[in-house]
Amino acid sequence: MSRATAIFIGCCLFAGFARVNSLQNRRLRSLHRPTSPPGGWPCNPNTHDGLVCSDGRTGSFGDWGFCGVKGHDGRWAERKYCPAGFYQCGNGFCSEKPSGCKLFPVKYGPEMCQKPSCGEADTVENLACRAGQTVKEWCVANDPGAVNCDNGDFGINGLACNHPTCLKLRPKPTPCEKENSKLLDQIAALMARNRHLSKKVMALEASKGVYEDKIKALVGFVEKLKTALSNIPNLVFPEIPDISIPDIPEIPDISIPDIPEIPDISIPDIPEIPDISIPDIPEIPGISIPDIPWI
Repeated sequence: MSRATAIFIGCCLFAGFARVNSLQNRRLRSLHRPTSPPGGWPCNPNTHDGLVCSDGRTGSFGDWGFCGVKGHDGRWAERKYCPAGFYQCGNGFCSEKPSGCKLFPVKYGPEMCQKPSCGEADTVENLACRAGQTVKEWCVANDPGAVNCDNGDFGINGLACNHPTCLKLRPKPTPCEKENSKLLDQIAALMARNRHLSKKVMALEASKGVYEDKIKALVGFVEKLKTALSNIPNLVFPEIPDISIPDIPEIPDISIPDIPEIPDISIPDIPEIPDISIPDIPEIPGISIPDIPWI
């Protein structure tokens, strides 16, 4: 074996031993508990037994999905603080031991910070306190906006819809948004009027049935009178004319078009329901009806 060959083999063996030693050291470091930095870990600002999200919401104990799931980058971006008593890693992972923070260093220790606790009720002030923000900062980050506040329910962030601080910070509505708001008010008024007319039609239908029953009762009473007075000579009974009660017209369907971005529509007027006059039942002329106690 030449000297050059021996040197080459020696270098390869040295490099191999160095690599094995490096791998062993990495494994040992991953198994050993991280050492506490000088002065200890930073305290945990969370005083609750559940997660605190970046928007200030607090979850229940054990609800690890309350602030969302882990992202593709290995971070829980929506987590603000881990529950009290847990170590929080730099990626938002919560661990009962500091050794759980292998890929990211410990950000907060398990000890709670000594500070005034935020209120338990879900208000804008308490949510901002839990998120470590001022009320203005919370409003800027979580206000759904005027249009969204008018169109739907946004859970806990809906508290910003009527909060005075959030309202002052909210951008003023544009002319198109104002016009759309007026049209929506007109549509709501038309729909309310349509409901009122529907109730009126139902009342008229009910009254029509009452009049029909009265007419039938009157005709039956006259027939009884004819039978009772049939023995009286020269007594002529006039014919009772047919009384027709007109049908109540249907309320036409109201078609409300969609509101375009630049509204320019005309909303049709709702037609008036014509007055329905029910003719009076004519009197039977020339008949003097004696008292007939046995009828």
